[in-house]
Formats: sequence, C-alpha cells, structure tokens
Amino acid sequence: MNVKKSFPLTNGDSLVLIDMLGRAKAATWEDANRNVYRFDPSGRVIWRIASRSEADEKLPYTNIYFGELGELMAYCWDGDEYEINSDTGDIDIGRFLK
Repeated sequence: MNVKKSFPLTNGDSLVLIDMLGRAKAATWEDANRNVYRFDPSGRVIWRIASRSEADEKLPYTNIYFGELGELMAYCWDGDEYEINSDTGDIDIGRFLK
C-alpha cells in the first residue's frame, strides 16, 4: 500500500488514504474507489470508505482532511467533496468543488 496521508486519532485508531491515482487502471474497481481506511491500533481494518461510483467507474479519493467543525472530509478525483461518518465510513451527500 502506498500511503498518501495518515491521521492518528485520540483513541489510537488511524485514518489512512491510499494513493490510487497512479495505480487506478491496474486496481480493481473496489480498491480504486474505496481507498480510505480506518485502522485500529493493531492494524485491523475497522472500515473502508463507501463508494458512490458505478461498477467499473474508477474515481479514487485524492485527499482527506478535517473540516472547520472537525468533520472528516474526503475529496474525490472527479471534483466532489464528501463528509464521511468517521464511525462507519459512510459518505454523506457531496458537493462539487472543481
């Protein structure tokens, strides 16, 4: 895994964004589009981000960050930004930024 960004959380978990831009063509649809993870302190996957893409449409996330109110945000290659439920990895309705 080529980690692009990682955030430690106060409980010992971590949020990780895997860089898929250079590998998206070779990756499976699921690996390309679900490239944000939450790991527990032992490295076990708690969740992978939900995908909002159609099958065979590869649109990886390219950035994760915390918004002004502390909400977890993910920016997608296609210009959309989504709020992420940090407990489940579910995505909220996005908005187009680009």
